[in-house]
Amino acid sequence: MEPRISLITLGVADLSRALRFYRDGLGWPLSRASVGDIAFFQAGGVVLALYPRTLLAADARQPDEGQGFGGITLAHNVRQKADVDRVLNDAITAGGHLLKPAEEADWGGYSGYFADPDGHPWEVAWNPHFPFNPDGSVRLPEADSADEAAKAETDRTITRADLLPIVEASQRRFDEAIAGLDDTAMIEPGVVEQWSIKDLLSHVAAWEHLVVQYLERWRRGEPALEPTWSSADEYNAGETARRHSWTLTQVRDDAADTRRRLRTMLADITDEEWDMRITMRGREQPLGAWIGGALGGDDGPGTHAVEHARQIVAWRTNRESGGAHDQQNERVGS
Repeated sequence: MEPRISLITLGVADLSRALRFYRDGLGWPLSRASVGDIAFFQAGGVVLALYPRTLLAADARQPDEGQGFGGITLAHNVRQKADVDRVLNDAITAGGHLLKPAEEADWGGYSGYFADPDGHPWEVAWNPHFPFNPDGSVRLPEADSADEAAKAETDRTITRADLLPIVEASQRRFDEAIAGLDDTAMIEPGVVEQWSIKDLLSHVAAWEHLVVQYLERWRRGEPALEPTWSSADEYNAGETARRHSWTLTQVRDDAADTRRRLRTMLADITDEEWDMRITMRGREQPLGAWIGGALGGDDGPGTHAVEHARQIVAWRTNRESGGAHDQQNERVGS
């Protein structure tokens, strides 16, 4: 294990309050990598992250009170996915103990946790979205211009072998988020803006269907259908209107069928096909880059479903506690 700290994550009770302190009070620039319920700051050669304390404790599989969890974790990023298991094994051999075995993360990486002999938790992570500087420090993305943004999107391309488990993990998180809900709860509006869980399920399936439709036509040797929409928002609006009259049963059946076809198509694509260049809406890019983007969410390629799973969990938590959750600032996204 190299002598290096990549990230320091502070578990905070109120993320908005913490942002006001670090960003607005101290004047630290907030990285554009900050999404949803996590915030990142470049602090010299180290990255400082702010994350809700309860979620951080759950991620490290530690209790959120008492002496078991101190509200902070250290992170050591590695350059290769296989290095995660190696470093964890080295830490255990050196006298640490395993908190969480390495597993696929819903944000597109691979990570696990160990604790040092004094109980301080360390995350060991492979994050394909955070490149390294020559000195081994993590470099957060800073692209703002159109050209830089396009390059950053290309850099987010992941391998065919890595995408399928990320998609499956993301879909599994969505299923877990809606587990146990009756039909009345599934069609209740207000989860995100005026959308219900039924609407969100249909929305996720619509983007998965876009990929399936393209790949199935391509596999049959048929020309790709030219998009009639010019932006993700326009596609969302068109699919929402088209699916609006569908029953909950129809939405569920369509989502299940689309998932099955998607997994089949992703499993059948070769590495050579994954890297071939295609043109979509006037932009040339690798097939894999387009697939990852179409199925992508705030956490990177293949994470669309989990992005909305978090919104559902927040809505359920508030609903079950009898609160009045205000999600007007939430957006549906792609």
